Amino acid sequence: MAIDEKHIGEEMYTIISNRETGKIAMVCQSLKSKEIRQVLQKCRNQTLSQVVSLTWDFSSLYRKIGNDNLPNAIQIIDKFHVIKNLMEAHQDVRVRYRQKELDKRRKAHKEFKQIEKQRLKDSEQSGERFVAKKFHYKEQRYENGETALELLARSRYLLYKYKSQWADKQAKRANVLFEHYPEIAEAYTLACQFRDFMSRKNIGKHFLQIDKQLHQWYENVEDAEIDEMLNFKTLIE
Repeated sequence: MAIDEKHIGEEMYTIISNRETGKIAMVCQSLKSKEIRQVLQKCRNQTLSQVVSLTWDFSSLYRKIGNDNLPNAIQIIDKFHVIKNLMEAHQDVRVRYRQKELDKRRKAHKEFKQIEKQRLKDSEQSGERFVAKKFHYKEQRYENGETALELLARSRYLLYKYKSQWADKQAKRANVLFEHYPEIAEAYTLACQFRDFMSRKNIGKHFLQIDKQLHQWYENVEDAEIDEMLNFKTLIE
């Protein structure tokens, strides 16, 4: 079974469905544990005890619902939400650097306005005609012809892909990006490693081998000291 929330109209609903058949088992117009429990209690205890697995996102609400109402269900965090949070963490590193560049632009514009204000004041005192200047933010262009802001904005989609999936233009852009922003490159490597871990490559491997691989990834994240990736690591541990 799977549990998730859905926005219908102006209301939020909690929905439990059968992942194999796609059929809905329960709909509750609430996100409160107590009210969801009241709906589930209308089912026979024997029926609830037959549920063997429950997949959900990272919501503590769903963990509580599973613990309180589905005693025999193994709880599994949905792979979709795991990868979604991983990619958001990775993209957040790129966004952080882009915000820094935007901050530089904002400060330059603020300084320009202060200078213009002083020029206007001086002109009024001297009686000279004031000619306003236009703000022009001078940005360095990298070897591919893009500014830092352009590079960081246009690199969004390539970071979702493996290197083998990049087009030639994306590969060139990635090389420039990783050269000038090595922390983004390191976060990208960590994201790809974890995606490999969650892929079919590990099907059939011994549990201890998989566990060792996961803990090695944890160590890699700790060594990298990238806040966004550390936050993701804490989320899944």
